[in-house]
Amino acid sequence: MKTNIIKGLAILAAVFAFAACSEETPEDSIEVSSTTIVASAAAQQQTIAFTTNQAWEMTSSADWVTVDPASGEAGDAKVSVSFAANDTYATRNATLTLKAGTKTTKWNVEQAFVEVFGAASEVVLSADAQVIEVAVTANQAFEAASDVDWITVLSTKAAPSTKTVTLNIKANASIEPRTGNVSITAADGSVNAVKINQAASENAMALESIVYTGSAMMPYDDVNYAPTDFDEYVLTFNTSKGKVVLAVNAEDNSLPGEYVVDGGADHAAGTFSIKPAEGYTKYYTTIIEDDAEILVADGLVTITESGENLEVSAQLMDTKENTRTYSFSGKKTDVTNENVGAVAYASYYGDYYTHFASKQKYYSITLHPSAPAKEGDPFFYSLTFNVYAAASYDGTTIPTGKYNLVGEDAKTVADLPYVNGINSYPENSSVFASCYSDYESVWDEDWQEYTSAYKNYEQTGGTVEISKGSVEGTYTFDVNIKVKEYWYDEATWEQVYGDETSYSYKFENVNVYLEDNHQEPVEDVDQEFTYAFPQAAYSGRWYGDGYENGGNVYMTGWSSGVNGVFSVQMIIQTAEPYEYVKNFSGRYCNTPIPAGTYEWAADSPNDAEGKAKNCICNVKSSSYKTIKNSYTGTAAVISGGSVTFADNAVTFNLTATTADGKELHYTGTMPSSCYYFQDYSTKAKTILDWTPAN
Repeated sequence: MKTNIIKGLAILAAVFAFAACSEETPEDSIEVSSTTIVASAAAQQQTIAFTTNQAWEMTSSADWVTVDPASGEAGDAKVSVSFAANDTYATRNATLTLKAGTKTTKWNVEQAFVEVFGAASEVVLSADAQVIEVAVTANQAFEAASDVDWITVLSTKAAPSTKTVTLNIKANASIEPRTGNVSITAADGSVNAVKINQAASENAMALESIVYTGSAMMPYDDVNYAPTDFDEYVLTFNTSKGKVVLAVNAEDNSLPGEYVVDGGADHAAGTFSIKPAEGYTKYYTTIIEDDAEILVADGLVTITESGENLEVSAQLMDTKENTRTYSFSGKKTDVTNENVGAVAYASYYGDYYTHFASKQKYYSITLHPSAPAKEGDPFFYSLTFNVYAAASYDGTTIPTGKYNLVGEDAKTVADLPYVNGINSYPENSSVFASCYSDYESVWDEDWQEYTSAYKNYEQTGGTVEISKGSVEGTYTFDVNIKVKEYWYDEATWEQVYGDETSYSYKFENVNVYLEDNHQEPVEDVDQEFTYAFPQAAYSGRWYGDGYENGGNVYMTGWSSGVNGVFSVQMIIQTAEPYEYVKNFSGRYCNTPIPAGTYEWAADSPNDAEGKAKNCICNVKSSSYKTIKNSYTGTAAVISGGSVTFADNAVTFNLTATTADGKELHYTGTMPSSCYYFQDYSTKAKTILDWTPAN
């Protein structure tokens, strides 16, 4: 019995042992529906699901793909996969790896690229010619085209990494900025427009006008005593910053040529005018930038013409030595004629002549018209008149108002009406004394050169009305004059007059150069002569052997003024031989009076032996032996003393007596020279009574 029980237990143990050996361990497993992930280029999240019977962990091969969670326990699982945005221009790939026990599963991740196409919307360039590259952002093919002729597409590069459009830009020769467009078209039809902005040229000029002014800037040549021989053109150009004005002085009315700065301010042919340091000038070469004037100090202007086309280049240096270069090439505009005009020069003498009368202010004004005002009229290119203005004028401005020719019959200061008007007294304040006309060049056979030929006119009446011009700093002159032409009889050299004629002119916006030459009044007291103005040249007439004693007789003087106040006139005789050498077409000479001392001869021009001596002659006419004080009007008659002539100076030691018996003494030395004697040798007996005074 016991044995059977043991056998039963053994059999039962064997059964359990067999059962245990027959049950297997399950395998590691991962179950997924797909192992491919496709993502767009945008940043996003996707979820993947799987089942595994083991603990698991997941990893990414790229940092742009992340998973959450990255690990877990066996069972069903969901993982959120995050994708960063793909900002590259190509597809990218990554791998997600899942490990669970002994099992591994991989997901292939593919993210699409960005569809990109674009370029800069605007480019700003200088006016220079240049080649530029425009960067293009694209991952597809494209082509470019320009809508203007000054932009040329040279090439395009569309390689995967470097993408550019190369453009050739022509120089902008305009004073205006310009804009063009380059269209870049992608393979998918997308279009990107690039605006090309090119700046205006700082060197280019656009012709606005050409004005012909003749010789209006300097109508009269003070050196040659004739109208000037240049023709001024004023060319006005617009620039990107303002204007350039070129006032060039052409020769023979021909605009083309080279012009350099008019350093001497004499407006010579082949120069361009610049603004003077003093005075008002209507036309001159200047630069206007941003409404500010830049004065020109030097430079070179070149002008050429070809048919209707004009080419101008200008290198202009300003007063700070900065140089600007300008150019123009284009059609020449019509030339505007502003030839009829004038400039004027004026001197203010203060109470000159009038201090001891009504103290009117004295001005001397000379008008230089640039052309005849009316067809057929004479060309009065020098009109001089003297104005006695109101005492309120101080010399800083020109007196305005209407002035009449008065006082024609006045012989002394007491007779002279010092009212606002034009006066013909005293002798050296003649009205319209220089009225030259019909200038032309005449060939002189003797001198083998061209000389000036003109007519002389003397004013016999009229008025002048002065008012301020419409341009600041200018004046308008309304002139009405009566004149007589005069000439010299070839036999006697006496003046012969023609008929009286009236003319009326109006000169508007005249530039007036005003000089202050006034001095304080000088009373009738002893004086030391030290200065003659405006020049210390004594002039007069040569009467040959006026006394028929072998000497030579001269009337000479300083009518332009001594010390700014006095005029001196006398008759002298030289004992030495004298040769009159003709000059100025035979009318004058410049042979100096023989040097030496000339004593006052009260009775006779002869020495004890009856021969001519150096002396100051005591002629009957007091007009030829006077020293005048222009302020007081006193004409003191020379009554003693001497005058000494040296090569370039004259020394006075004279005594003169006034009408009331007051004796005055005049001494001093001043620089001087001797020119412009006229030959009156054939008229010595007819012009003056040469009998010495008793």
